[in-house]
Amino acid sequence: MPDPQIIDLALEDYVSVIAIAAKKLGSPSQFDSVVTFFEFDNVQIPGAGANTRQYWQALFHAAIQHAADSPKKLMEYIVNHGVPQDEMEEALAQVAERWMLRTVKKKHPDLYDITRLLLRADTIPGMRTAAQDLREATIGIWCLLTHPVLSASFIQISPAVHDPEQRRRQLADLAVNVVTAVDYLLNFLTDSSDEVEEFKLRPDHVTDEGPAVRLMQRRLDARSTAVKVGVRFLDGLHRDIAFL
Repeated sequence: MPDPQIIDLALEDYVSVIAIAAKKLGSPSQFDSVVTFFEFDNVQIPGAGANTRQYWQALFHAAIQHAADSPKKLMEYIVNHGVPQDEMEEALAQVAERWMLRTVKKKHPDLYDITRLLLRADTIPGMRTAAQDLREATIGIWCLLTHPVLSASFIQISPAVHDPEQRRRQLADLAVNVVTAVDYLLNFLTDSSDEVEEFKLRPDHVTDEGPAVRLMQRRLDARSTAVKVGVRFLDGLHRDIAFL
């Protein structure tokens, strides 16, 4: 699994945080002091007549390029200098939603469709593509479930859940299970296996114990496990998490 500390947040994801900083903290006179405080050496100074939002946009652009934890520290600075924590939490929820739309849902708008394609695949290339898509989407969601800054804001667990934090960890663990199951399936779907023969066990396979039949059975069993775990994971997300 990737390190949740280095989730790929882009400047465009921080629009809501930049807006609230510009509104609440006001004057661009703080610009130089923030640059000095964080020792940013790559700030693109806005031109004459720039508004407050443009100044904060320049600061976040510098923070993203400066170090992996700089955006988090900059947001802590914003809270410590006048932005209420609850308003920052709301802005962070929008950050996470934008990231989710940009990185996962833009490519996979219907997550359930991935598991359907995996289950219906009748060729090795088709199954491999669906498996890789499921793996990619699951890792993206896992990043949000485990990210130290975004998870508390974005992962809004249903009020019916007794222990929201425990449920978040359970879903993150289930995401790992999905990736593990998909990786196991992919072991049987190497790039050299591009045959387009009918992907199922035929009646004449019943008495055949050759390697080709054993490989087909393992592929089918591995696909079954990946689909079941994937659907269980997606069901949990749809039932217990507001945005997903």
